[in-house]
Amino acid sequence: MGLAGNKQSQLLQEVKNILRRTYPQTDMRGDGQVVMVMFNSLLVEVLPCFERTDGTYLICDTHNDGGWTVANPIAEMHAIQNGDTETNGNLRNLIRMLKIWKRECNVPMKSYILETLAKNFIAQWPYKTNNLFWYDWMVRDAFQYLVSMADCWLVVPDGNIVALGHEWLSRAETAKSRAILACEYERLDLISHAGEEWQKIFGAWIGKYA
Repeated sequence: MGLAGNKQSQLLQEVKNILRRTYPQTDMRGDGQVVMVMFNSLLVEVLPCFERTDGTYLICDTHNDGGWTVANPIAEMHAIQNGDTETNGNLRNLIRMLKIWKRECNVPMKSYILETLAKNFIAQWPYKTNNLFWYDWMVRDAFQYLVSMADCWLVVPDGNIVALGHEWLSRAETAKSRAILACEYERLDLISHAGEEWQKIFGAWIGKYA
């Protein structure tokens, strides 16, 4: 009440200030709809929201001078849980990796959209139940899928249809090229070279010789 300017940005700042009282040494920043909190190797996204009478939630969006979006996180949670069960736990791991890419490369895409794209990709990926030794191919193919979805429309779990646009496309194309090169280096057993390419996508979150 009585606030001027981008109220949504001010809300994220207030949430960040409250979190900082408990975690004063932890790296955190606002990112569109969430406060991103870095706990060593774990990235936590804190999403301020207000529950509505119909069970959906009103969430803030700091972009374009601020606004509000209606979301149904329960439907989103069920979609992710079902997808993770059907893929031997691979969906959540893919989402975590793509969110690290989003942060490290400053990708202008909302997290729930990235989650839905990951779910749709892995549902049709032929190796979706394979173990972690296939993760290099999984990441490579996921970026190829992302690139193919530029300027398309996406149905998210709560039934809304969103335009994907292409503001993020150049970053996805760069990640795809680096992932393809990293996979080729791994095929040639040039592990350190592969690690360098993966780190260009995920930063220090992935070991150079992993």
